[in-house]
Formats: sequence, structure tokens, C-alpha cells
Amino acid sequence: MAARALLRALGWPSGHRHHIDVADGLLLITARPDGTYAVGARGALPLPVAARQMCGIHPHQVVLLAAIPARDLLVVHPSNTITRLLSDLHATLLGGASHAG
Repeated sequence: MAARALLRALGWPSGHRHHIDVADGLLLITARPDGTYAVGARGALPLPVAARQMCGIHPHQVVLLAAIPARDLLVVHPSNTITRLLSDLHATLLGGASHAG
């Protein structure tokens, strides 16, 4: 996955080591000197198949990336999570039940 602008905002150059956790259906990517993964030469982040599968991320699926520089963190939001959150928000705003699944 290429995320050069976000990596620049985080200050993560090529070779920067990081760790990937899965939490609540999200991928949490944190900088760690002993991290298993590294930013690629072209600003790509490897997302292991097992972690993607745990979050329901399929090849070529749209995801939302959020950089949180104060925490040295990059969050990958799968589209199914975004759909659920927006559905819940809209249901709350409109006073009705959520219909997304």
C-alpha cells in the first residue's frame, strides 16, 4: 500500500521499522525500531495477508488511512468498518435504526 503523504507527515522514511496490530477491525501501524516490517523504497507499507484477513480487507479494496503524528501511528480503516460507522452515525442523527450489516 502506498501512502507517501501520510508517511511524510509521520516522518517515516524508507526503511523505517514498524509494527502492525489488529484492534477492533482496524490495522494499527506503529513505529518501532524492532518492528517486523519496514517502509519500502517507494513509500509502500507491507500489510501482511493474515492481518488484512482479520480485518476483512480484500485485495484492491478501498481503505481509509489516518495518520496520527502525535502518537506516531497510522490507522487503516477497512471500508466495511467505515460503512458501519457511517450507518450508525446516520441512524443516530435521523433517530432510526441502523440497516447496514
